[in-house]
Formats: sequence, C-alpha cells, structure tokens
Amino acid sequence: MLVRRSIILCLIAICLAVVGCTHEERAAWSDRRGAEVVGDSIRFTLYAPTHERVWVVGSFSDWQKIEMRKEKDVFRLTIEKPGSEFMLYQYVLSNGVRIGDPYSVTVLDPLNDWELPRSSWVRQLPPYPVSETQGFVTVLQLLPQPYRWDTSDGYSTPTTSQLNIYELCVRDYCVSDAEGDNLELLQESIDSLASLGVNAVELMPIAEFEGNDSWGYMPVFPFALDKAYGRMSSLKRFVDNVHSRGMAVILDIVLNHTSAMCPLVTMVSDGKGNPREDNPWYNTRSNFANPDLQWGQDLNHESHQTQMLVDSILSFWIKEYHVDGFRLDFTKGFSNRFHPVEGADSLGVKYDRRRIELLKRLHLSVRKVKPDVIMICEHFADEPEEQELAKDGYLMWTDASLAFQQCVMGYEEGSDVSQIDYKYRGWWSPRAVGYMESHDTERMMRKCLNMGREDAPEASPRDTATALKRVGAAATILGAIPGPKMIWQYGEYGFDVSINDGGRTSRKRIDRSLMTDSLHIELKNKFAKIMRLRKDDPLFSTSDYDADLRGLVKTVHLRYGDRECLTIANFDVYPHEYQLPHSPSGEWVDCFTSKIFSTMSGGKKITLPPAASYLFMTEQSK
Repeated sequence: MLVRRSIILCLIAICLAVVGCTHEERAAWSDRRGAEVVGDSIRFTLYAPTHERVWVVGSFSDWQKIEMRKEKDVFRLTIEKPGSEFMLYQYVLSNGVRIGDPYSVTVLDPLNDWELPRSSWVRQLPPYPVSETQGFVTVLQLLPQPYRWDTSDGYSTPTTSQLNIYELCVRDYCVSDAEGDNLELLQESIDSLASLGVNAVELMPIAEFEGNDSWGYMPVFPFALDKAYGRMSSLKRFVDNVHSRGMAVILDIVLNHTSAMCPLVTMVSDGKGNPREDNPWYNTRSNFANPDLQWGQDLNHESHQTQMLVDSILSFWIKEYHVDGFRLDFTKGFSNRFHPVEGADSLGVKYDRRRIELLKRLHLSVRKVKPDVIMICEHFADEPEEQELAKDGYLMWTDASLAFQQCVMGYEEGSDVSQIDYKYRGWWSPRAVGYMESHDTERMMRKCLNMGREDAPEASPRDTATALKRVGAAATILGAIPGPKMIWQYGEYGFDVSINDGGRTSRKRIDRSLMTDSLHIELKNKFAKIMRLRKDDPLFSTSDYDADLRGLVKTVHLRYGDRECLTIANFDVYPHEYQLPHSPSGEWVDCFTSKIFSTMSGGKKITLPPAASYLFMTEQSK
C-alpha cells in the first residue's frame, strides 16, 4: 500500500512538473476570468500579484471605488447584479492606474471608437463615460442572448492532405460598400468561397487591436472581438454558416507579443509603456536584437503565467466561437534565447530545443480542448526544427512566393519551388502549407506585369492576358503537389495591387471589374477546378507521386491505384517539347480542355507553348 501510494504521489508530482505550475497557481488561474454573471450577482476576479490593493469602479457604483478582497495574488469582489442591459467597469490599481479587464470580450475605446461609422452596430453600445474616467472601459452584457448553433454536432474538420485554405482580411474582403457589421457583410461571400473549392477560411487577426484600421497584429485585448469587424453574434453566425458549407474556420492569432496598451502590460509597467522586470507575462526586451523581428511588447513563454494565459486564449476562441484552428503568428519568437543583430543567428533560425518544448506544450494543451484542432506555425526556422514540429502535428507555413514570382516572370534562377513538397524535405506526412501569395508577399501579377522578361515580346509576361495564364500555371503546379495549400484573397482573380500601394498594411479592395472580366474569370475557374479536385479526389492526396519543380518546365506525377494524373507547366517565354509518358489506359485527358492525347504507341511528344499548363488524367480518372 505504501509503495502504491508513493507511486501515485510521484505521478502527481511529475504531472505538475510537466504542466509547470503548482496546485495553488492552477487554482488561482482557474479563477482569473474577469467579471462573470453568477445568478443575481456579478463576480469580479483579477490576478494582480504585484499590487497590494485593487478597486473596481463602474456604472454600478456611480464610478465610486469599491475595494476588492485580496487572496494571495488574486483580488475578488461580488456585487448584486444591476438591473440594466450593460454594465461598464474598470479596475483601479494601487498606483492609481485604471485598466480595462484583461478578460474583456467588449471594450469602449475613447481614442478610436468615434472613427467607427455612425451606422455601425457599435452605436448600440452604451456611450463612453467621458466625465467619469479615462482609458479603456470594459462592457459586460448582463442579459446575453445565447447563440443557437446549427452545426455543433454535424461538422468535422477537413483532413490535412485535402486542406485548401483561403486567407482573408475581414476589413478588405467584404465585397459590399455598405457600412456596418463587416462580419455580417462577409456572409455574402461564403457561397463563392465554397464554389471555389475552399474548405478552410483563415481570418487575419480579429482580436481587439490598436486603432480600427490595420492588419490586427498588435493585439490589446486578446479575448475581445474587435468592434471594427462586428458583433460577437455575427462571428458565431459566420462560423456556423461556413461549417454548414463543409468549411473550417482558422483564426490568425498573435501570441508572440501584444500592444503596449494591453492591460497586462499596464498592470506592471515602468510608466512609459514598457513592462517591468517583475511583470508575470512579459520580457523587458525582445529576444531579437534585430529590429526587423521586434513588434510590441514581447510575451515571455517561459513564464507559467504566460503559458496559462495563452492556453486560455485559444480555449476561449474554440469554446465561445467554435473555431477549428489557429495560425500562430511568428512562433520563432516563443523562446527567450537572445538573438543578436550580428552573427549567423540574427534571424533566430538555428535549432532551439526550448522553443520546440514550449510549442509542443501549447499544442498538447489545445488538443485537450479540441482533439482535431488545426494548428499552423509561421516559423521559418532551421529544417530540423520544422520537421520536429510537423511530426508533433503542427502544420508549417511554407513560403514559396519568391520562387513562384520568378516562375511567372520567366526567370529560371530562384524558381525552384521544391520546398512545398513534403517528400522533398524528407517529411513523412504532408504538413507543409504551401502558398505562392500571402498578406506578407508581393502579388505575382504585379511582379509579372512590371518585371517580367522582355526578350520574347510575342509571349511577354508583361502582357495582361499572358500574365494571367502564367499565374494560372503557377496555381496548377501549386495545387497538384499533395499536402495543404493556401490562397491569399483575390489571388484567384489575378489581383495586381502592390502590397506597398498606400502603405503595406493599408486597405486594399478589389476592383469589381476584375470579377466580371472574362480573362480574370477564366483564371478563377482554373483555380476552382484545381481546388475542387484537391478537395474531392483522393488521387490528389496520394503519397505515391514524384515531382520535378526545379526548372522552368515543372511536372507533378500522381498515382493512386490504377489512376494517374500528370501536371505540366511551362514558365519559359519560349516553347518546349515534352514527351508524354505512356498512360495505363493509353490516353491522357486534359482536364482544362477535355482534349484527349493518345499514348497507345508508347508515348506522345507535345509542344508546350509559353505560359501553358496542363492537368492530364488517365481516362478512368476523368
């Protein structure tokens, strides 16, 4: 009995060590929920270990301070629920600083809310109490209407090998010019995304960020949906409707850093917007001395408090909004190993064992909430590190944009796109999310039209019709390589507005004439053909394939049972001869034109015009 008891105690100790926090810390964390409606009461809870006294002020007290009770590092207060629809409140710290609740799901921002459209749903919220306080104010809805989910039980996430992700910025993607709830307007695009063959929609950051007009990568309140995008109910309805069309929802989320305006910074700061050394969640400096890899205030992922914070953030978005996964921004920053400006590792790419352990810990925690969660790392570190994370189940953002730009411009140098082929990289499963455009990259059409080769005027990449064909050829090769893939918004129409037009993160909406022009529609249809095949046909998820992705003529050859698919694209500005291999049926059928090529006599030599792309399938694969 004593031996058995010792074993049990030992196992408990090991579990606690793995999680990295004591029983007291875990118990305290379970109560760090901000304000909750509990029956006829409001229960406030704030974790503030560096403060001796904390008060709550708000509409319920005529903005008079009420002191909270301290229990170790946690402050608590319970009050009677006011008889109103909304309650406004703030915490007042022992140094007199006022903060919004770090766990806010809705906040009032006196500096930026006035810029929101007057027709916006935000006008339905209580007005900011200008004469009573300053800074962010938390809005607590006292009579919330529960959302009734239609797809709670009947939806499952797509398999990794068939994943077709569509990345979009809510601010920019809405086709409608109407003002108001962008997430409601976004509902109009769900059918078109489904018809494109997309089965996962990735939203750029939507948590409350600095200002109203940005990409969202400077979060302030990580649990709050930014009001510039819409209501909480609108996001739930969007997720529900996306699920009903068989698509997943992935959130791009920032856990490497926050804005200096985040209340977790303000709670323990030097008064100048920088965290003090005793701040439980932050480093006092970025781990990257390289200024190109520094943003906001750097979260310390070695800290148990930070680990529990990020776990709760991901858990909240899964439980509250039923999202299916996350694209984690700049996971290379999840380590406290310092990377100096000068030296081989200024970009933080060298193998870092602790960084791997921290990301594996996070992945394990999230899988306990949602076992089939989709987790994508924007990592860009050494190959052994990416391989290890892929083996753990992460998908790895794989940027082939520069190589594809070289392809569409017609230049062989730098045109090798082999990095998106998981077998080429020595991986045992398709975990590389290959893409040729993203929010961080220049548009291929822009590069093609402005910097394409000029030595063959009759096939110039600088001609719009030719450029669109070249982008279509790139999409054909991208889609033919097994494994998850991503399209950046409006890439299927050959969108050509530069990333730097009006500023890198400025608003960029599509010219609607592109969506009705026959040449641009032809490109969209090619994208749709490829994406639907990838989603629906197991041939495109096969592990039996080979690919030559190095030169200007690229090929991908898929085999699945007695079926085959051969994809060919010529990115040169001159024609090439190509010998078609013998097919099992004796015929290849081009899926784009339905033209049949016989190989009964052992093969057929064809001419590949400049910018040509073919997706050949055997007769039984048609």
